[in-house]
Amino acid sequence: MVARSVGIESGRARVERCECCIKTNRGKREWQIAKNFDVWEKESERAWKEDNKDLMFPDTVLGWLRKYVPVPATVLDAGCAIGKFVKLFKRLGYECIGIEQSITGVRYARQFVPEAVIIWDRIQNLDKHFERGIFDIIFTSAVIQHNTHERKKVLLGQFKHVLKPRGYYLMTECTIRLEKGQKEDGYSFTKEHYVDFMKEQGFALLEYVDPWPFYLWRLSS
Repeated sequence: MVARSVGIESGRARVERCECCIKTNRGKREWQIAKNFDVWEKESERAWKEDNKDLMFPDTVLGWLRKYVPVPATVLDAGCAIGKFVKLFKRLGYECIGIEQSITGVRYARQFVPEAVIIWDRIQNLDKHFERGIFDIIFTSAVIQHNTHERKKVLLGQFKHVLKPRGYYLMTECTIRLEKGQKEDGYSFTKEHYVDFMKEQGFALLEYVDPWPFYLWRLSS
């Protein structure tokens, strides 16, 4: 794997909504303002104080990984927070690095997973750090959901840049928050609209599981 700015080293979780999701559900958008990074610093502090940092994917998702992206493979955790999923991927045998915009999250991640490379930057800058087509799979948890549809397109474009051809995107997000017929709010989708939106960005849905929502997408080309 080649990175421009860094060298890349060769129990079930209790699901909680983050503070940002709670605010979203209340219809408040103040946290969306780019300059308000204090929210993300506080979120990293909250995550670090949780007792359970040893995550495990549901059996269904583990089956997807074995089927589509078996070890050895390279993973990028985009928006890795304090590194809980970075540690999980490495425990499963993957070569995984993280990128996180919160400096608090980066400090904790480097402490929690000292053997991993953790980059401090926003994920819309992936092309500044990585050559094209070097990751087998990208993972996000509660990242895409905090962006408008237009910003989602930017982020997905960055994912396409660093993914290998026909690469995979595994996500656990609360983006599908609308029932069929509800008015779009610029952030959320119905399931049907989301599949169409992702298809327009070059990603095809392979697998989906609820109620802890996981989606597995693959680049169409």
